[in-house]
Amino acid sequence: MTQPVTTVVTLLRQAASDIESELRGSSMAPALMPGVRIRIRCGAEPRAGDVVAYFGESPVIAHRVISRIRRRGAAYVMTSGDANWFCDAPIAPDRVLGVVTAYLDGATWRPVPAPPPTPRLARVWSRLSYWLVATSLFMSDRYAMKASFLMSELARRIQRSAFAGGAPS
Repeated sequence: MTQPVTTVVTLLRQAASDIESELRGSSMAPALMPGVRIRIRCGAEPRAGDVVAYFGESPVIAHRVISRIRRRGAAYVMTSGDANWFCDAPIAPDRVLGVVTAYLDGATWRPVPAPPPTPRLARVWSRLSYWLVATSLFMSDRYAMKASFLMSELARRIQRSAFAGGAPS
């Protein structure tokens, strides 16, 4: 993260305030649909099952926490979008802005729903990607990032193939 972003994240987390944002992607569908407003409790400690907002490659990403792990003396938060068949690259806890506590449904704020049921192939692929990425952390952060990228690309090809009825391209 750049210095100005790091400073803003630190200040928001210390203030422990709630902020609102709007989701743009579909990786959390159907629990949180694109365009929905979300409320983020800055500085809240995430637990497995929580949806967190964090700074990643996009400005802010909201994904569900799979686990919190320690490897090589460092802590990480492992996440995945509900609609994704793979886990994200490991996230340093200082990149987590906070926990998504609610979404705006019309004029009413509602709690974030539980993850939807997932097809068996998606569950298997998700567990495999988590294992590979978490295990890669024993070697280095860089290997874990590469493993995450590889698994996400393979999962996308398998998804396309499964829904198109053909072989992966």
